[in-house]
Amino acid sequence: MFMTGEHRGYCLDPYKRQFRAAPPVSTIGFSPRNTMRTDAVHRKLDVCFILRGAGFLQVDRRRYPVKAPCVMTIAPGLRTRHGPKVDWDEVYISYHPPAIPALVGRRLVMPEQPVWPIANLSAIERGLMNLKESLQELHAVGGADVIDWLCAGLILQSRIRVPPPADQCPSESALQALRAHLEVHYREPLDLRRLAKAHGLSYSHFFRLWGRRFTWPPYHYLMSLRIGEACRLLSETTLRMNEIAGRVGFNDPYHFSKRFRQMTGETASAYRRMHRESARAFRILPAGPPASSR
Repeated sequence: MFMTGEHRGYCLDPYKRQFRAAPPVSTIGFSPRNTMRTDAVHRKLDVCFILRGAGFLQVDRRRYPVKAPCVMTIAPGLRTRHGPKVDWDEVYISYHPPAIPALVGRRLVMPEQPVWPIANLSAIERGLMNLKESLQELHAVGGADVIDWLCAGLILQSRIRVPPPADQCPSESALQALRAHLEVHYREPLDLRRLAKAHGLSYSHFFRLWGRRFTWPPYHYLMSLRIGEACRLLSETTLRMNEIAGRVGFNDPYHFSKRFRQMTGETASAYRRMHRESARAFRILPAGPPASSR
């Protein structure tokens, strides 16, 4: 058995990335014989490898069976219930909201597929053993980059041989085009009703189609893209809050602050302060705002 011993967790937030070759991991946990059931709004995106056992995942009113070996994803900002029937062996990888666009863009995480089976468990277990060994070298220069890369590789390995969800309606191409539009233009002022109409869908029909296809509601998906970019700007630039709000599609800084706290569980100022303190420890404070806007 791969999972032995007691729960072990690792926090990678303080470690400087040298190469940025993969989305940065926030925390990793190895949790054998986990009996805990949770009912909460999470602050991070959790990618959970369930290696033994069975249970459930419920997002709002939608319930998904979870049966090992499989992977389940838990999105930030949504009320989620999940847990084992009795107990399960779990390895979780957590990402801060800024990593979500990269993970979704690379199709490693798909809102329409919150749970998927693992076809090759032995390959995943080998990858997890490699991850455990590499965590012993976390303090080395570039150690965190290696962990980021291995975690992205594990998620990719888990998706091999998993077919994409089948098209469920003739409007699928319009729905995918609308989603792609959100991923490109999320920094701009967007009206979902007008956007649906521009893609040949009534808003009620669009909302029903989206609900059948994706786990995250459309507005929440748009907000996750905006708040993810805001987190990047807060940690990597010295832009003022109102400037950041404007760059990620908020006309009202107060509305931005409210949404940021709802989705991350902390204020934008506290998020910036935490990351500046980590950066100061490694002497990597940003010198100023980027030369050109995105």
